Amino acid sequence: MAHIERFCVLCKASIPEIRVTRGSCFCSTECRRLDKIERRRAKAEKSCRLCARPFRRKRMTSETVNNFASDFARGVSDQA
Repeated sequence: MAHIERFCVLCKASIPEIRVTRGSCFCSTECRRLDKIERRRAKAEKSCRLCARPFRRKRMTSETVNNFASDFARGVSDQA
């Protein structure tokens, strides 16, 4: 069977042959750990880790409301 060189999904380094035969997508356990941390962080931004409910939309702060009101009073709008 022809040898096809595979590269790490995270750091783009060449994956050692032993890891390729095991089906790994990462060149080292460090890359696997860093990828898991990043995926966990991305998932945590979407929903609660405890109850898995999606987060509510963020409320507008008073500063944002004031900016919106002053823009509206001046006639500035997002519509082009």
